[in-house]
Amino acid sequence: MANDAQERAALEQLKEALKDVWQEQFTDAYLMRWLRARDLDVAKADDLLRKNLRWREENKIDTLVERYECHPIIKQYFPGGIFNHDREGSPIYIIPIGSGDFKGMLQCLSKEELVMYVVYMLELMQRDRESQSRKLGKLIDKSVFLFDWENFSLRQVYSWQVVDYIRALVGLYENNYPETLKLGLLVNTPSFFPVFWKLIRPFLSERTAGKIKIFSKDGWLPSLLEYVDPSQLPAQWGGTIVHPEGGARCTHIIGPGGDLPEAVSRGGGALAVDPEAVSCFLERGRSMEVPVQVEVPGAKLHWRLQAKDVGFALWRVSGEDRVQVLAPRRIACDRDPECGQMHCEHPGTYTFTFDNSFSWFNGKQLSYVIRVHHESIASPDETTRC
Repeated sequence: MANDAQERAALEQLKEALKDVWQEQFTDAYLMRWLRARDLDVAKADDLLRKNLRWREENKIDTLVERYECHPIIKQYFPGGIFNHDREGSPIYIIPIGSGDFKGMLQCLSKEELVMYVVYMLELMQRDRESQSRKLGKLIDKSVFLFDWENFSLRQVYSWQVVDYIRALVGLYENNYPETLKLGLLVNTPSFFPVFWKLIRPFLSERTAGKIKIFSKDGWLPSLLEYVDPSQLPAQWGGTIVHPEGGARCTHIIGPGGDLPEAVSRGGGALAVDPEAVSCFLERGRSMEVPVQVEVPGAKLHWRLQAKDVGFALWRVSGEDRVQVLAPRRIACDRDPECGQMHCEHPGTYTFTFDNSFSWFNGKQLSYVIRVHHESIASPDETTRC
């Protein structure tokens, strides 16, 4: 283990090496984090910090908190939340990871979207640490993580997408938030957890791994209470807080996770969980029509659609006449619903056509909400993202 003299010498060398990219945030304590993450190897610490600066600039991380928009699926199904502080003032991140349907989320959202949400949460914690430092008049630069693995299933272990995603998070944390972990407590781990851990452990540094404690069902509470007063914890995790809305798990702050509905995980998107939506599976090589009756001239037709690569067209049928209202086109709105509205000058049957006949191999999940209104709207026709 390095002594104070070695740390001071390495710190001075790193300061000299960073003169060309010097920033106000480069305090001694900040730079020591990067040095310790690389065992006081100045060249490696310099390289790690420069890569972090590039990553933050390329991804505009400094303004992420202000501009981040959480996808509805992430907001509803991603488990966890930042909850209070430990005995020294460090923020606590509680993640009921066993209740997260990561396989389902990765089937309808990209890995990058899910990674960026975690970056957003890490940036929130960083700001919390800075606020706590000012409030308490001392440096707060570490956080406590509580991972509850209750309900974690083999379905997640045997999903390469899930393993790859968690490995990506571990690498991101090690490379961009080094030495910010005070304690990582993994509790309620299942009997097969060692299999999963073997896939993740090689991506952790020895310093990070040394701060992680792993427990099955019993024995973990004393370790947690050593760091956190019960008054700061939900009752579910050994504390005294039972919220009138969030209950013993404080789900008003700590997302409970949960399995995604099949319609969502198969590609129906967030619209699939709308109680007004119709969700269906459009088989490969097939198409379907949804007729909507418009009784009077001047009615307004509104729709919201969500699907991944499906043909869409709109026709008006009156007697034997079939008039094309919207030309056929492919829609790819699996992330955000496509919203449209139309002024119907003529009554009749307006038929929405959804086409997957071009796909030889893949069926598509489709969700839609279609309504007929009689109040006026701003423009006669408009198709937008909502």
